This record gives sequence, structure tokens and C-alpha cells, in this order.
Amino acid sequence: MNSNASLVYPAVLGVLLLLCLGLAEATVPPELRLSSFATGLNNPLAISSPGDGSGRMFVVERGGSIRIVDAAGVLLETPYYSRSVDSEDMERGLLGLAFDPDFASNGTLYIVYTGKGSNGEILHRLVASDPASNIFSGTDAEIMRVPLFYNHNGGDIHFGPDNYLYWSTGSGTGSFDPEDLAQNLWKKSVSNNDYFLMGKVLRLDVRTPTKSAAANMCGASRGKRAAYSIPAGNPYADTEDACAEIWLYGLRNPWRFSIDRDNGDLWIGDVGEGKWEEVNRYASSETSNRNFGYPQCEGNHPGRPSGEGSSCATTHGSKNS
Repeated sequence: MNSNASLVYPAVLGVLLLLCLGLAEATVPPELRLSSFATGLNNPLAISSPGDGSGRMFVVERGGSIRIVDAAGVLLETPYYSRSVDSEDMERGLLGLAFDPDFASNGTLYIVYTGKGSNGEILHRLVASDPASNIFSGTDAEIMRVPLFYNHNGGDIHFGPDNYLYWSTGSGTGSFDPEDLAQNLWKKSVSNNDYFLMGKVLRLDVRTPTKSAAANMCGASRGKRAAYSIPAGNPYADTEDACAEIWLYGLRNPWRFSIDRDNGDLWIGDVGEGKWEEVNRYASSETSNRNFGYPQCEGNHPGRPSGEGSSCATTHGSKNS
């Protein structure tokens, strides 16, 4: 598999594969079999460890709550944290959770949720007054937000080994992204450049605020204070005509992703438009070809029904493995 690759397969084959795995369960070693972790949760979407040695696991419920499963495997009745979110559509709600690498000492964690009305998708910082407590008490503040469409919202967040926060955003809009938001990095003719943060993976230094935002910080107001800064290694950090927050682009709905803790590689689950689904890998050692091709392509297959993207196998980073 190359450094910027996609494993792409028809959705129906994925279902058949799962069925085959179920039939073969008797031959799977016990340590590899699935077992129940916790019950009584309502629409759980994500699970994360605070890394504080407590043995607790924090579970995100789409309706707006974070629940704790303690070290004994017991789901605590009172939520750790709750807030009002827009969860009317199945792709909206409280979507992501990430703990600061030093949560045990600084009590800091981050969430992503869809705001009510037209408030967008919001990255929020929480700072617990007591990191060991099972009920949150402390301060909270908005970091930044991106526009929100009906669906294709992404919304996953993780810290990498570099201590920067990675945030996946969906392309939104209609079928095969008619506005090309997933491909556009910048348009000076558009007043709201935050639209070009959609269909991307963003990389942010949320530990370091900015006193005066640069013109290419598309999630902040130029010259104003921002609650984050741009890592020096971001590909468009010093580019006048691209959003500095962008790490990867050309994605439809990167609903969930993971970061290899040993080497920093990103593994991205990108929800497909029709019969294709993608599992994308981007190696941390890669310094070019950050484009995964959507909407012109889905993996190395043409995307838009018009036939645009017929050369996807050779012109984009997303390829079969």
C-alpha cells in the first residue's frame, strides 16, 4: 500500500464479509472475539480514554451527553457532561471527543458538536476543575466552527503524537458536492472562507492561542484573537491562497478516523456517495499529494456520474491497495 492510499470496495461486499466473519467465529481465538463492553447507552458514537491511569472510558452519546464506564466496567448513571446540541438528523449531535495529552494534570478535553439552528459544527474546549471527578465542573469555551449542511458532517477529533489536534469535516451540500468545497482550498471572491474548511482533515495547535489571526486562517477573523494557532508544518501555513488549517482534502464524509500512536499515520473512514466506501491511509512521512479526490473521484473510481474523474487511478492520491 502506498503512503496515500485507499482500500475501496462495494458496500454490499463489506456486508458479506461481516457475515462470513460471523460464520467463522468458532475458529477465531477468544482474545479476538467481540464481547459486550457496556449496556444502557443511547446512540453511542465514540469512546476515548483520558489516559490518566484511572481505567475510566468516556463514551459520547449523540444526544449530547458524555458517559463514563468505570474501571470495573460499570456505566455510571449520571453523565459526566451534557449540553444542548442539534441531533434532529442522524448525522448530527455530539460527534467527537479528545483528551489533551496532559489531561491528568490540566483537566482539558475537547468536543465537537452540531449547534442549534445555523450555528455550524463547533469545536469546544472544556477544562475540568478536578480531572479525577466523574462529573464535570469547570470552564468551557468555543475554539472555532465550520459551516454545517444537512448531512456529511464528519466530526471526529484526535490528538496526534505531535500533540496537535486533528479534526475531520464533511463536504456537506448535495450529491457529489456541486460546489466543489472538498477540492477548494481558498476563493478570494467568497467572503466566508470557512466554507473551504469542509471536506477536509484540519490540524490545529489548540494549546497555543493567536493574538492576531493571519488572513489565511479561515476559521478566525483576520487581525483578531484566535483560540488556536497554525502548526508550522501545515502545508498551507505560509500560503496566501489556501486555508492554513488544512492538512488533507478531497474527502466526502470522514466520519471516523484513527491516528497510529507509533508513527502518526492517519487511517480515515470516508463514507461513500453510492456503492463505494473508502478506508484511506495517509502516512505521516508524506509531504505531498494530500488530495483524496472527492467529488471527482471515489478512491480510484470516477465520482460524478458525468464521467468527470475518469483518470482517478493516476491523478489522485487515493488508490486501491
